[in-house]
Amino acid sequence: MNLTITELIEILELLRTRSGIELLELLKHLRHRAPLRAATHLTAVWKGTTMSAINLKWIDATTRVDGKPGTVATVHIYDERTQDTAFATVPGGAQTFDVMNYPPGDYRFAIIFEDSDGVKSDLSNVASVTVPQPTAASPLVAATDLTATFVP
Repeated sequence: MNLTITELIEILELLRTRSGIELLELLKHLRHRAPLRAATHLTAVWKGTTMSAINLKWIDATTRVDGKPGTVATVHIYDERTQDTAFATVPGGAQTFDVMNYPPGDYRFAIIFEDSDGVKSDLSNVASVTVPQPTAASPLVAATDLTATFVP
């Protein structure tokens, strides 16, 4: 961890006047002051299956908002129905997730990255998708050469 002169002075002042707990909180803040960059390439695509699957894809962040390197540990997935609570989480590196059994309608999704220290990114872009109404299945063709045999 690289600290500026100002940050070192603040630590020394806390050492002189404050408790160790406050010092630990400051060090934690200084070490992790920049969250990961938010995802900007989230997409949602209806897969056109009978299970109404929606495929979400994104690119994991590799840097923090201050430009320093960072690694995604967890991805929290949100939709408009769950609002402030993630309905799913996947490990960093997954970069895709299938949402199953959504009825016809319009849906919006977003994700938040979290690093291994629990620092979360801002909310990603919102990806929208429409699950269409199912189309009527083509009727089966009636059999025309059906025969029956009586077996005593």
